[in-house]
Amino acid sequence: MTLDSISAKLQITVSFFQFWSRAKSIDSIDSPLLYQLSSIIRTSKTNTAKIIGVEKRRRALLKDDSKINKESLGAPSTMLGSDMVSIRQIARSAVSPQYKCVLLKSIIEWSDAISILELGTSLAISTAYIAAVEKVSTIVTVEGSQSISTVNEQNKHSEKIRFHTDSFQHFLTQEIEKGNRYDCIVLDGHHQYAPTLNYIDQFERLLHPAGVIIMDDIYWSKGMIKAWEELKSSQRYNLSIDLFFYGILSKKPSIHESIDVKLWPFRARWQLGLFR
Repeated sequence: MTLDSISAKLQITVSFFQFWSRAKSIDSIDSPLLYQLSSIIRTSKTNTAKIIGVEKRRRALLKDDSKINKESLGAPSTMLGSDMVSIRQIARSAVSPQYKCVLLKSIIEWSDAISILELGTSLAISTAYIAAVEKVSTIVTVEGSQSISTVNEQNKHSEKIRFHTDSFQHFLTQEIEKGNRYDCIVLDGHHQYAPTLNYIDQFERLLHPAGVIIMDDIYWSKGMIKAWEELKSSQRYNLSIDLFFYGILSKKPSIHESIDVKLWPFRARWQLGLFR
């Protein structure tokens, strides 16, 4: 482990404890909108046939020693070594763990979204969790690596999912030109300050009114923390929810006063109590 990776992990740990000291639990929420989200997080089911099937595929990927080219169009890879990497390594280091996938699924359920755009497919585990939401009818997902896309093509996926291999920027430009619109956009890739702000700017032209933006890993780096702070303070959105693992941004006509809150992202209540 390099000094940079140790420093990054330490920074995330410090950020989590700072978040924990300020996060609201379900017992201290006044807003019905936030209470609904917190309730969905606490009651989201993980024992359905669809979720069991997704986790079975994850276990298979974690055992797959097949080698593919190591490609990345976004932030620098955390995987060291040669230009080849095993599918097992990708599944272990670049795929969201189950608790994050469950949280993402809960956010999608809460958003009432029908059409989803996901930037950053990876091995499509998070994508499959989104597809498990009954109300969702279409998921357009974009992956920059042709090698990873080839792996996804070899697996059976939900008919809701439409896979694309492209750079985020090129795909967004095409979607804007076509006039396509989505209820929710998930940004799960290129975790750097400037690209993140650039993508979010373009989402304005792709979201339906009151649509929801979900940003992955808002504490991944100092650049991502800075981007998140700027976005939620920009007054472009009247709803910003910090779930530590994800940040949510939206313009909700039903909200008369802006909401900016840190919300406890786990199923279990916590009873620290000192900061409520």
